[in-house]
Amino acid sequence: MPGVGGFELAAVVYHRGRRTDGGHNWSICRGPDRRFWEFDDDGCRRMDMEVARIHPICVYLLVY
Repeated sequence: MPGVGGFELAAVVYHRGRRTDGGHNWSICRGPDRRFWEFDDDGCRRMDMEVARIHPICVYLLVY
């Protein structure tokens, strides 16, 4: 969009399940260290792989 500037990916929300009212949700967010961190029911961990390669079929929402 003209005049808006560049966008930087801040987070990805994922969903796995047959319907939106059931299944499993988790997210990957950019931290203050500029690295991506995965937040799930089991806790959080630093992601060492490229975000575009992490469960691309389960992407529900991109946050810029």
